[in-house]
Amino acid sequence: MKLPITFAAALLIAGHALCADTPPEIAAAKTRYQTALNAGSKTARDQYLQDLQKLKGSTKAKKSKSFADAVDAEIKALTSEPKPGGKKDPNALPSGKWVPGRPGFVTSPYEPYKGLIDVHNYPPGAQVICPYSMKPFLVPELPKTEQPK
Repeated sequence: MKLPITFAAALLIAGHALCADTPPEIAAAKTRYQTALNAGSKTARDQYLQDLQKLKGSTKAKKSKSFADAVDAEIKALTSEPKPGGKKDPNALPSGKWVPGRPGFVTSPYEPYKGLIDVHNYPPGAQVICPYSMKPFLVPELPKTEQPK
């Protein structure tokens, strides 16, 4: 497939403008990271962090403060974002709360003061709809005092 020369030049200029502030060594490491991440690699993030640590200890980082600062900024950005598969999932649904003394009833995580919700027929972890807010939530695990023996 042939691209018109103006389109290819525009892509080249746009790509250069996007990484004008990023040193080529960091850009190459980031490209390897994104490729491995898109391929489903579970160790991509750790490998990228190792690559950045190597760059931080390189002679170029020792000679150039701006390069060292760019590497530090990339490490900080990577370590401040949550790890894929970490404990907190922003898309995870909240759980209802068991009502003490009322087995089989929960309160909604969205509208806890509106009323009780009967979840007798749902197993823990099941997704149900809050009748007050019309949003989904999960049936919580049974409290230890009410676990079947």
